Amino acid sequence: MDNYSNVGDLVDEVENGLSKVEQELEEITEELQQLGSHIDRLNDLLRGNNS
Repeated sequence: MDNYSNVGDLVDEVENGLSKVEQELEEITEELQQLGSHIDRLNDLLRGNNS
């Protein structure tokens, strides 16, 4: 806490950190959705549904 001259600085740092976490979670969500689509496609191929 010694690194912050006031509570406002601490709040700003926390907000910046949360913003970065939110952005990373959005990217992870997108990647997981793409992975799910690939898994669905692989399942179709393994079952012989090449449509």
